Amino acid sequence: MTTEEHRFLTRELIDKFTAKGFEISFADYGGYEKPKHVKKYRPDVVGWDREHQLYHIGKTVTEQNELQTVETSEELNELSNVMMTRGKSAGKLLPFYIVTPKNLKAKLEDSLVNFALASRKNIHCIGV
Repeated sequence: MTTEEHRFLTRELIDKFTAKGFEISFADYGGYEKPKHVKKYRPDVVGWDREHQLYHIGKTVTEQNELQTVETSEELNELSNVMMTRGKSAGKLLPFYIVTPKNLKAKLEDSLVNFALASRKNIHCIGV
């Protein structure tokens, strides 16, 4: 079930991708087609950067308790480890955006350290 906060954060991510000039390929929002699973997990938004031939993916995290689970650690690890397989960006990790309420951004960053993901340069934390 989608909460209002999840919908709001997903919309913010769609807006950020659109502002960067990305085409929204999939989104767990409104009239968009839902994103497909990447192995075990599914992002909330997938945007396409036509110029660089590179997908950008995003996930929303709305609850602090989500930032403390083994499943979230596995999900963030899997989604931040997706690589382009074709085009001029073949071999590059997809930029991975995690959007959360502003009051959870510091906790998200701490969780990335705890999950041993803080050094991944393709992860972008956004507090809204």
